[in-house]
Amino acid sequence: MRKVRDQPRTTRQDLVNDLKRAGTTVSKKNISNTLHHHGLKSCSARKVPLLKPAHVQARLKFANDHLDDPEEEWENVMWSDETKIELFGLNSTRRVWRKKKDEYNPKNTIPTVKHGGGNIILWGCFSAKGTGRLHRIEGRMDGAMYREILANNLLPSVRALKMGRGWVFQHDNDPKHTARATKEWLRKKHLKVLEWPSQSPDLNPIENLWRELKVRIAQRQPRNLKDLEKMASVNDSRLQQQPAQKDAADQNFDYMFKLLIIGNSSVGKTSFLFRYADDSFTSAFVSTVGIDFKVKTVFRNDKRIKLQIWDTAGQERYRTITTAYYRGAMGFLLMYDITNQDSFNAVQDWATQIKTYSWDNAQVILVGNKCELEDDRLVPTEDSQRLAEELGFQFFEASAKDNINVKQVFERLVDVICEKMNESMDGDANLMSIHRGTSLQDSPPENHGGCGC
Repeated sequence: MRKVRDQPRTTRQDLVNDLKRAGTTVSKKNISNTLHHHGLKSCSARKVPLLKPAHVQARLKFANDHLDDPEEEWENVMWSDETKIELFGLNSTRRVWRKKKDEYNPKNTIPTVKHGGGNIILWGCFSAKGTGRLHRIEGRMDGAMYREILANNLLPSVRALKMGRGWVFQHDNDPKHTARATKEWLRKKHLKVLEWPSQSPDLNPIENLWRELKVRIAQRQPRNLKDLEKMASVNDSRLQQQPAQKDAADQNFDYMFKLLIIGNSSVGKTSFLFRYADDSFTSAFVSTVGIDFKVKTVFRNDKRIKLQIWDTAGQERYRTITTAYYRGAMGFLLMYDITNQDSFNAVQDWATQIKTYSWDNAQVILVGNKCELEDDRLVPTEDSQRLAEELGFQFFEASAKDNINVKQVFERLVDVICEKMNESMDGDANLMSIHRGTSLQDSPPENHGGCGC
């Protein structure tokens, strides 16, 4: 025990060898049990900056100087930093379920290459109000390039986030950041800079944002540097929504409806959700992995309704995951692409899944997305109306890109759910139980045919 406490990096094999030389034979398992009994367990050593005494003193001074700063002051800080993202660079252990001799089955392996397979270097910034612009650094960055990045990305980000006049800029003590020309540029722009202790990346909260970005990119497994850059920009736009989703923790609502958007891959489910929740659109979205969600609070019929909207993956391999979320859903948007016949042909299968895995009276609206691509249309509106009538669904054609009928689709779905609740429930007490998981009374779905365009 004394050796382990004095030298925490000692391995179990080292202890076995030491005891053997002393004439005692002990197994690794017994050593583990003994260490666990004394409250010690094997953990990964944490990586920390290499600090000299001067660094320690500077960090202590920084902490003491800002010890009593109010929260409002930190909300005015625009944090910034650069990071490098490897193509195959997230060196975290991943576990798989496999049989004994299947260790080299492609499904059970993680592809790796020497030196990470290439990388991109990014500059980014964020504040309590949200994330700023993300910029890819091409080539080797010098002071002139850094100042250009600040001019083209920092200042527009500050304006976009409406930081006001009292904001403070933070960057570390990299030589490019502390160069005389850079300091002069900051002075001419009248920017207040937060004094920063050297060797202190762990004090910068943007490191948590970089970590989240790298984890999300690794989950999507980019194939090349172009994919890597696209995924970085996409996930950065999604991260912008994380601090802003105050609705997720808001408990002040009358009802909560769980809604799902389902349909084949690439029909535009994620774009449709982003258009409704954030009024934003980008053509750079990649396929959803598993499932994601957003929260939005709306007012309908003098009631405050919290919508929990789940964006599901359309690929077959995620079907087991996504169908598990059907239970408890009060409404579905079943989406297809009017330029993709296969996505329309799959509507019947998706409808069957709704009937199999959800409540009997879950409300469904059939949505033909991308109606702005009229010249590329492969699915006639009449066929969609006919199918919607057969299935008992309402039908809309919409466009996430041009913001056509997006809001109307969600509002109609919420209204239909409210109408069904009023028909099926007696009294406010029962209505209030809906958002706690109580199902609606069984009643046949109404036939709402017709296009909402």
